[in-house]
This record gives sequence, C-alpha cells and structure tokens, in this order.
Amino acid sequence: MHYFVWHFWVVPKRILKQTDTLLQFYSHYFAAGLLFRTLLVPWHLIIDIKKTRGLDIEHEVSKLFFNFISSVIGLILRSAVLVVWVAVCLPTTIIGMIFTLLWVIFFPFSLIFYIGELRKPRVKSSAKRRFVKDHTMTDQGFNIAVEWFERYWRTKNKSSNSEHGLFSIVSPFSSWHYGYTVLLDKYSLDLTDKVNIVENEIIGRDGEVERILTILKREKQPGVLVYGATGSGRHAVIYEVARRLSIDHASIPGKLRYNRLVKLDVPRLSRAGKSADQIHAQLKDLLDEATQAGNIILVLDQIHMVAEFSGVLADYVQKEDVRIIGLTSTDAYHEVLLKNELIQKILEPIEIPPLANKYILQLLQTSSLRYEKKFKTVFPVESLDLIIELGNRSQNNQPDASLDLLEEMALEVRDKQEVKVTPAKIKQVAEIKFKTPLSEIGPQEKAKLRNMEDLLHQHVVDQQMAISQISDALRRARLRLQSENRPLASFLFLGPTGVGKTETAKALAAIYFADVRSHLTRFDMSNFQNKSDSNRLIAELAEQIRKQPYSVLLLDEIEKAHKDLLNIFLSIIDEGYFMDLDGDRVDCRNAFIISTSNAAAEYIRENIDSHGLETEVLNYILKESIFSPEFVNRFDGVVVFKPLGKDELKKIAVMKLKQLNVRLNAEHRDPIDITERLLDKIVEEGYKPEFGAREINRAIERIVTSPLADKLLLN
Repeated sequence: MHYFVWHFWVVPKRILKQTDTLLQFYSHYFAAGLLFRTLLVPWHLIIDIKKTRGLDIEHEVSKLFFNFISSVIGLILRSAVLVVWVAVCLPTTIIGMIFTLLWVIFFPFSLIFYIGELRKPRVKSSAKRRFVKDHTMTDQGFNIAVEWFERYWRTKNKSSNSEHGLFSIVSPFSSWHYGYTVLLDKYSLDLTDKVNIVENEIIGRDGEVERILTILKREKQPGVLVYGATGSGRHAVIYEVARRLSIDHASIPGKLRYNRLVKLDVPRLSRAGKSADQIHAQLKDLLDEATQAGNIILVLDQIHMVAEFSGVLADYVQKEDVRIIGLTSTDAYHEVLLKNELIQKILEPIEIPPLANKYILQLLQTSSLRYEKKFKTVFPVESLDLIIELGNRSQNNQPDASLDLLEEMALEVRDKQEVKVTPAKIKQVAEIKFKTPLSEIGPQEKAKLRNMEDLLHQHVVDQQMAISQISDALRRARLRLQSENRPLASFLFLGPTGVGKTETAKALAAIYFADVRSHLTRFDMSNFQNKSDSNRLIAELAEQIRKQPYSVLLLDEIEKAHKDLLNIFLSIIDEGYFMDLDGDRVDCRNAFIISTSNAAAEYIRENIDSHGLETEVLNYILKESIFSPEFVNRFDGVVVFKPLGKDELKKIAVMKLKQLNVRLNAEHRDPIDITERLLDKIVEEGYKPEFGAREINRAIERIVTSPLADKLLLN
C-alpha cells in the first residue's frame, strides 16, 4: 500500500513541484512581472526633462520625440525578453506534464527507485551515528551533537535542492526599469551583487532583519539607524537584508523587490582635504542620482561622519525619495547621533545586541563544518563550547571573537595535520593568543602558590596582612573560585611613603609572573590631575591592558588623580572591563589591580599603636572625602601598611646588601662583609620615619656603594 501511495501521489507531486519551481525561476530570472508592468516605461528611465522656464515649442517637440524613442526602445527589448520567457515556459510545462503521466503509467519500473527511497532513513541513521561519535568527547555533549546533526542534515538537503541554487542567480533584466547610477557606483558597493561573499550564515538575528525590512517598506520616513559594538554582527545583518532582496523574493514586500542595497563609502566621501561645502554638494548629487534610479536603498556605513549633513538626508527621507540605512558603533551612536534631533527624527534606531551563546554555538557549528571539509579535521562540541567561553573573555566582541579563534584553531591544526581539535589544544593556542594561563596548574605552579607568602617576604619586610591577602587572592583567582566578571583581585594599599606598597606590587610581578618589566604596568596617577586627562588615561589604559592583559596594574598615588577619573575604575573593578575611545570593550578580568595612596600617612603614623587601625584609617579617608564610599567598597580589600621601625629597616638593609653582593660576585668576584656594625650605621643614618625605607637606600649609597666604587676604580 505504501508503495502505491508513493508512486501515484508522492512522486507525481514532487515532479509537478519541480516543474513549478522551474517556472518560478524563469519568472525570477527574466523578471517577467516587472517587465510586464513597465512595458511602456522609457529605457532605464532615460527621459528629457525641461530645465528652463517659459514655453519653447522646439524643445517640447524634441522632448516628446526623445521620450517616445526611449519608450519604444524599452518596449522592443522588454517584449523580446518576454517572448523568450514564454518560449521557455511552455515546453517546460509540457515536458513536466508528460513526465508525470509517463511515471504514473509505467509504475512497475519505479520499484528500483522505491528501494532507494526505503534506504534513506538507514543512510541518515548511519551518518548520524558517525557524526555524533566524531563530535563528542563526553556524555554531556551527546544531545547537543544530535541537534547539530539534525540541523546539518536539513541544511545539506536544502543545499542540494535545485531551488536553493537557482534562485541565487541574480536576474540581469531586473535593472532595465531603473536608472543608471554612474556617480553612485564610483563611491559605493552594490551588496545585492555580493550576497555570495559572506560565508557565515546569519543566526539569531531574524528579528532585527524583519524589523529593518518593515521600516524600509513604510510610506513615511523609510529610514533605519543600525548600531552595535564592533564585532556584534551589524554588518552581517545588512548582508542578510541584501541576500533577501537579491534571492529570497518570497519574503520581500512588493515595494522592495528588485531594489539594490548599495553601501556608500562614507570615509572616502568625507576624506581629509574636502571642504564641508564640497562634501555637502557631492552627497546631494549622490542622493539625487539614487532618487532618479528609483530602486536604491542607500547604506551609509559610519554615518556619524556625515552627521553634520543630516539636513540633506532629511530632505530626501521625509519626501520618501530614497530609503536610507545608517550604520554606526554603539559609542558613536551615543556620543554623536543620539544628540542629533534630526537624525533621531528621520532614522529609527535598531540596536544589534550581543549574540546569545546558543546562537554563537550554532554559528560556530556551521563554520567548523566548513573547516572540517577543507582541512580534514574535527571540532567536537566540547571544543566549540570552550571557544565561546574564551571568546567571552577576549578583548573583542561576540560573535567575531569566537569566529576569529575558530579560524585560528583551524589554521593551526591544518599546519600540524591534526585530526581532532581537543579542548587541551585550544587552551594551548589561546594561552599564547590571550597571554593568560588556561591550562591545568602544574606541580611547579602549585608549589609557588602554596608558598606565595614566603616568596613575597623575600622581597618585602613585615606587612603580614598585605602579603596574606594578596596570596589568598591569587590562589582563588588561579583556581577560578571567584567571579569571572571581575579582575583577578583588586586592592587599595594605604600607608606612608617607603613602607613597601609599590615594592609589594613589584614583588608579585617578579615572583608569580617571573618578569617585572612585561607583567607590571605602572600608572603615575599624579599625571592625571585634570578632568580633561580622561581620554588620555582611557587610551593609555586600553593600550597597556591589550598589550599585556595578564599582569599587575599598579595605580600609584591614586589620590592625586582627578576624582571624576576614578569613575573609570568603578567599572573596571566591579565589572571587569571598560570601553575605549572607539566604544570597544577592554577586558580587565586577567589583571591584578593594586592602587596605592599616601593620603592617610600622617594619621597612620599618629595612631600606629591602635588595635583597630585598619577600620580607623578607612573611616578617616571617608570622613575627609579623600575617596568616595562607592570607590573604596569596590576593592576586594583595603590594606593598611604600617610605618617601619628600626628592626624592619635593618632587615631591609640586609636584603639590599645581599642584592648588592649578588651583583658584586657576578661582576667583580669580591662581595662585602655584612656586619652588625655596618647595619647599625646604615639604620642610624637612614632612619627617617617620614621617608620609610627610601632613606635606607640613600644611606647605603653614601656609606657603601659610593666608597666601594672609588676603591674598585683604584683596584
């Protein structure tokens, strides 16, 4: 029974559907509907328009004759194409009907094809087992791999369908009704002609695409302003609009069919050397040409660069002469365009928000299959999940961050000819790319973390609380026990000059990161005392953190910075990022932030013996409005460094002299004797509580290194 239903109903229906698809394609390719509607319209809208006042009989006759000839040319050429269209459609229809009839009559011969039809489920099941086995490493990834396969199978069958390929062919006759755009072609790119250059499909953005198309088909003010962070996919959304305009006519309103989506090169139009009047005139000429063409949707990428000419844009959009899509970044939208009342009036804003992880995963799955086919490798589900996680941590926005990392991984395994891209391999590559540790903690690092207090005390004398809090924070961060949306740790060090605040930060970089120069970024905040220094601070912070994201960020003498500039660090400490001058995200989640301040130095010296010194100092800086409560509360800890006594200074002197002996052994093989008498003399001359350990350095220079230099020169 099933065979008879398949033979007499299912297959004939398929044949007739394929015939109908071919007929629809012919109508699409020859633009039959458009040619019928514009049969008597002048060729490419080329007409003679009177530009002078008064009655001119000779010109009127000439104009009528010219327009008549243009219409005749259009009629002849369109009629010829329509005749060819009919000549193609008729035999196709007849052949389709004959083939259907023959199929029904000779039903016993279809058993061979029916057997193949019965094998299809088994073929799919076998392919599914292989696919899921190759693309999973744990049981947790099984269901995701199954969903991935089903989506892949549907896409594969859709791609093999002739309809999918046929309608990707752009009709060469659809432009005959519309005007030439010689000047516009010089400054723009026709996206509807480039729909096949975008490899990644659009996923999770249907709502935004539909909204754009809805606004564009409106009678009044058909203008859109699309904005989003760099890497969020706002350009991909516009390419999807172009694809639908060019190929997917079924989803396009009649008013927008056969429209061209043309992206204007705004930076080139407004390049340096052109006056505002020249840009204004050229923009007007381009809009005039787009209006006369009759089928142009103009995309103004980086529209904020021509925001001052919003009056020109308004003249055309409000008259419905041309449809406009503006593109800009989130930062430029808020800084420039949101303040422009005319832009807000004529262009409806549509934000492209960050793409949800489930859609990023689908995007990576589609892209990874392309790399798998090209490089003969496999990306398991677990590896793609890790790529998304790393993309969320990177300095770039999603989904571009994950797509870039996927491409790098594909190229890496291609060069090394590896079959499967495992999470461990991804971590190895990502550690180099992001300059942050991602792999499992090794024995050497574990030992270093366990003994961090002792290692730091080799560089810093006393300050037990500071050393203990830093060590605990570093262990929590490396084991990923704290929030991933904050820096590794953040501390505010308070205390007099020379008690070890800066030295502690340097010691941390030297011990844990093994390289002070590349893993310690120091900002002297006394250089940012004016509100106008904000942009310079943001630019320098962004540059240094992107250069070395996994490092100690030392903000020295932070109380000297302008109070408004401290708001930048509220976002950094609380959310783990800030926005640079271009509106792009700067990730600070791999930074160890230490701020130092001498603000309460005198109060600390006067209350050194108090049992609740930390609390009292904190109350003091808040009472004196040195820092705001919201700023202080953002830190993981506020550590008070106590003034150093003579015993601590003697230990520091020993440490400094041992460091000197290391250099003497290396250069001259003649170390000095560190005696109690020498130490007492250094401490006696170097004990100045207001300068802390810094005066010890000067005493060592006077008592030891300067006389030693003279003796070495005398041999």
